[in-house]
Amino acid sequence: MLYNYLGRLDQELNTFTLLMLKFTSTQSEDHKKAQNISLKNFLNKIIGNRFSLPQDVVEYNKKRAFVEQYVQTTIRPLLPNPSILESTTVGVGYFQGLKFGELLNLQAGIVQKLFGVYEVELTDELKTLEARKYDWIINIGAAEGLYSMAFSNIWKNIPVYSFEQDFCTRQLLKQMIKLNETPNVITLGEFNLSDVSGLAKKGKGLIFSDCEGYEKVLFSSETANCFENHDLVVETHDHLVQGSHQGVADSLSKSHSVKNIDQLTLQPRCERVADEQFRKLDVDTQCKLLDESRHIKNSWIIALS
Repeated sequence: MLYNYLGRLDQELNTFTLLMLKFTSTQSEDHKKAQNISLKNFLNKIIGNRFSLPQDVVEYNKKRAFVEQYVQTTIRPLLPNPSILESTTVGVGYFQGLKFGELLNLQAGIVQKLFGVYEVELTDELKTLEARKYDWIINIGAAEGLYSMAFSNIWKNIPVYSFEQDFCTRQLLKQMIKLNETPNVITLGEFNLSDVSGLAKKGKGLIFSDCEGYEKVLFSSETANCFENHDLVVETHDHLVQGSHQGVADSLSKSHSVKNIDQLTLQPRCERVADEQFRKLDVDTQCKLLDESRHIKNSWIIALS
């Protein structure tokens, strides 16, 4: 158990260090190298030689600078209204009103989120759930809390338990909770089946899952009875665990009405954008803006009890 704890500490400190290095881009390269060496020496005193920074942290910062330059030189000129990158609140779509503040620059899919079409395939399905009554919500793999914030605004008087394993991402989640004033969102670490068992006594729940392949284990035939009275939205990752989607669908179909959702191609996604200036752009430009750079096809399962 001690070794597992140290391994976790090692990983979280490494992630924390990388996140902290994101804010050193204005310093000289020599200054950054000196700071990295000092930081490494300090952390090694705490947990020994098990902790190590990336061999070339300067190269890491260069890659980050390249991404920032790409946004400014490639994405910004394509935008009908470049000031959208200065916006910190989602103006349209399912996540309308969500505030990012200074955390916006740490988000994936910035343009898609601000245009209200991030994972737009789920929008209609999630809206149908709004009429259903829940006593609690679980978000597994909550990340920075995009869905947790949305659920909190829809179901204001029930707890939204947000599980996120990554230490640094949990800190972003906590900041998002404070920024959006959603006290009913509760931040937690690793998810366990016992969490569902305990809540099951408190009524019906909605479970939203994006756990990067672990869904095949979590929602298997051996565990399906834990979820039989609850509704689920599960993102599946066949590219990480082969047969994940079909395995989860087969397990849940014994107790639920199951619907499969596939990722839209770029053109239908573009048609979902309500912004008038965006719609005046040619299709090729629209597609470039809304490409989430997912090199695999995402799928979801909607399972209603």
